[in-house]
Amino acid sequence: MASDFGPLIPIEMSREILQSTVAQSAALSLARTQRMTTAQMDIPVLASLPQARFLSAVGAVKPQTEIRWSSEMIHVEEVAATIAVPRAYIDDSAFPLWGEIRPRLAEAMSKAVDDAIISGLGAPASFPTGGVIAAGNPPIQAVASPGNPDFVGAISAGMQRIENSGLDVSGFAARTSVRGQFRNLRSTTGEWLIWQPASANGPASLYGEPLVFTKLGFASGVPDLIVGDWQMLVIGLREDMRFELSEHGVLTDPVSREVVISAFEQDMVLMRVWMRLGAVIGIPFGNKPDGSQGLGTPFANVRVPTGTFEDAAEAASAPKAK
Repeated sequence: MASDFGPLIPIEMSREILQSTVAQSAALSLARTQRMTTAQMDIPVLASLPQARFLSAVGAVKPQTEIRWSSEMIHVEEVAATIAVPRAYIDDSAFPLWGEIRPRLAEAMSKAVDDAIISGLGAPASFPTGGVIAAGNPPIQAVASPGNPDFVGAISAGMQRIENSGLDVSGFAARTSVRGQFRNLRSTTGEWLIWQPASANGPASLYGEPLVFTKLGFASGVPDLIVGDWQMLVIGLREDMRFELSEHGVLTDPVSREVVISAFEQDMVLMRVWMRLGAVIGIPFGNKPDGSQGLGTPFANVRVPTGTFEDAAEAASAPKAK
């Protein structure tokens, strides 16, 4: 480890990258996070409810009841990346090294986390299979009226699916492309309907709950918006983002294991960044609004209608009818 690289990554800079990663990640922004002191942790989940009833007579024996818990195990996994930086860039004080690397590191880490937790892409075996999206299937599609698919109705139906199961909606995650739909939801006098854009007063919100727009985690062909009781998604943080630098290490091809970069020979500084976390979705047993009891439904997927507004660029490039 090169001793003269210490000032390159000051503590406040590392924190800034971590904060930026959390801000870009829908999962880390909305989920319940839990600090972990070991590589595994049990998360208790309510499996049955206690029962109470009125006594049949004065002095009658009080009814016995019980409450049962199950558990979900969080297993810590590591997400990481390595970068090779030319030594000349580090020596050249005029080159904005951190201004270039910092946002890319934050985006790379955020994408890996959200792809795994939201869509199940590249996820370790211990993560929820198929991610949050699998827990929210089948998706809800807006019912189309002529030229005006009911986007608001689809969101409300997603919320109702969760509420009917006995849980509460605590937030929304959506593709950034959905933002345009919300901008067009206005009253006849111009006020925003159902949502508030991000401002100095706080983040964007939908029906009063946090709304996170993201370019990450939503794979092609999956729903565009997720309604959820995000407290049921628990992310265990074992180790915050950390960095190491070396001017003597090598990078190898992951398949052939041949050396691709030799830092010493090629005047490079190698950087590696990593963090350790785990994720689990707990589905509790509880009371439902219809008087029954059963497992909750923590997430619902919504497909945003396409073609509601004509894209001039797409229309211009479309083949003309003969």
